[in-house]
Amino acid sequence: MARGVRQALPEFAKPPVVEVAISVQFDEISRFQPAYYGRLWERFRAQYPKTEHKAPLGSVIELFDAKGMPRASLSVEPGMPAGRCWFLSEDELQLIQVQPDRFVMNWRKLETDAVYPRYTSLRERFLRELEDFLDFIKDEELGEFHPLQCEVTYVNHIFQGSGWETRADLPKVLTVWSGDTSDDSLPPIEEARLHWQYRMEEGDAPVGRLHIQLQPAVRTLDRMPLLSLTLIGRGPPPPDGIPGVLAFADRAHEWIVRGFTSITTPLMHKIWERTR
Repeated sequence: MARGVRQALPEFAKPPVVEVAISVQFDEISRFQPAYYGRLWERFRAQYPKTEHKAPLGSVIELFDAKGMPRASLSVEPGMPAGRCWFLSEDELQLIQVQPDRFVMNWRKLETDAVYPRYTSLRERFLRELEDFLDFIKDEELGEFHPLQCEVTYVNHIFQGSGWETRADLPKVLTVWSGDTSDDSLPPIEEARLHWQYRMEEGDAPVGRLHIQLQPAVRTLDRMPLLSLTLIGRGPPPPDGIPGVLAFADRAHEWIVRGFTSITTPLMHKIWERTR
């Protein structure tokens, strides 16, 4: 990311965002057993009257060597009997995911005309719900909160007819994709799936990683083809509890917004009505 004076974040009047998640991984709260999900639900039930039980999410940790070069993203499959519980709002656009080593807050557009509520609003809700969860952990004397990794995820759906028609039009969508070949031996590209990443830095020190994924999909409602563009900012928070979690979330959000703007073209910015 460019150094120097920080400029205001880019903004779009009609961003293609369909889902946002803010997540924190922490040392497993080993005394958290399945029965506690019911007690916890009583705290959230007024706003989240629906529940679903899911398999737990695996742990993903960003690793760097001594010089700050990326080594890997370490994935560890979970083995926790408590699983994962979803608490959903009545319209299912908002949900909280809880398991013994992770807390996640999601907003989803689903197949609705819901408007993206903006990061500031989601951040406030994440803080409020996380504090309620930690109050529950404290009241039940289940353990201590030691955050290990934070993650912010943005999912964008770019529909066919909105700047592109075929996969050969990817250069109209992404600045990082040229579509060029060294000769004319090949026909136009039929399909593409991309995954690339950037090291998030402060000075010369790595503070996390920005992952970007592009894959084809279709809208369930009408089978409309689309490009699903996902940006994930992940890394360890500063070691001061909730303030550190929020500080990393803010950092990841900035990288995601600037990264999204950088990798997409002025044509798409016009379609999404860039205002800044």
